[in-house]
Amino acid sequence: MRPRPRSRPAVAAVCACVALLSACSSTESAAPAVTTTPPTEPAPSVDPVAQTVPAHDACALLDPSLLSAAGFSGALHTADLNPADLAYKDVLAVYGCGNDQGEVVFDVSLHTSVEAARAEADGNADVNLLPGDSKVAFGPDGGGTKIINTDLGVSTASWSNGTYSVLLSVASDPIIPGIAVKHSFDKIDAMIDAIVVHADPLLASGNW
Repeated sequence: MRPRPRSRPAVAAVCACVALLSACSSTESAAPAVTTTPPTEPAPSVDPVAQTVPAHDACALLDPSLLSAAGFSGALHTADLNPADLAYKDVLAVYGCGNDQGEVVFDVSLHTSVEAARAEADGNADVNLLPGDSKVAFGPDGGGTKIINTDLGVSTASWSNGTYSVLLSVASDPIIPGIAVKHSFDKIDAMIDAIVVHADPLLASGNW
């Protein structure tokens, strides 16, 4: 028995479905490719403290010939630590320098204000005096003082200049009767004064 031929409506419906599928396929193939934009990297954060800490070399404030004239080594080296890593309270940074024998140590602290620097200089001078200490105050402008002790071989000087306070520590050979004097009071005193005179203009200019 031969199969009955399909009616015209059925054939038309099939053709319509085929046409619809063909149109959908054409539309999909013609759709534009979707592109993705990589995410934008965020800008690196900037440490506000680092922006306020200038680059300085404390050894530029010391004249090696002044140390040599007083009987100390004139070979200097800058402290290895990052100045900003030594910040504390109102101190933004501490710049350090010393000679190779550890006899002379020079620390410069950057403060948030002139008043804070002056207070630090005065505070470093406000110490209990030891036997043999000779204390001489600096002028009123920078505050601070120098304390020289040739008996124990420990001397310090502190003063301020603008927003910077300075602490100079000197370890000298103690004076022993019967032994030639290497670091006399006059030599240490003159060295400290000469260091202040040499360092102050550089501190004020910021070129160090």
